[in-house]
Amino acid sequence: MLRTWALTDPCMDWPKKETSRAELIEVTHDASRRAVVVVWRLEGRVNLPLRPRIVPYVVTTTFSVDDSGLICAQLDEFSVPGWRLLAAAFLGSWAGPPPAAPVETLKAERGCSAPR
Repeated sequence: MLRTWALTDPCMDWPKKETSRAELIEVTHDASRRAVVVVWRLEGRVNLPLRPRIVPYVVTTTFSVDDSGLICAQLDEFSVPGWRLLAAAFLGSWAGPPPAAPVETLKAERGCSAPR
């Protein structure tokens, strides 16, 4: 799913910065695709009526780079369809996906070591 928006737009305050958390799992360079791939875990509340809580989920962001090495495109892929995240937020956990594992577990599954 490709998403594009202006990061400075106050209407696009999603997720809510004050009540959300993004945790880095892994960053890799894919030279064959001329891309940097970032895997991260996101959780928190969103800027919708009633400020619903979204269960933790994993996002894989692929930044494509041009001949100058500058980012020219971004692709976000979610581990869970957005409708399932919203279903859980508004109807309760029974309607949504199970939460993503803690970041330490996700890192261990990928063979990522802690920074020194």
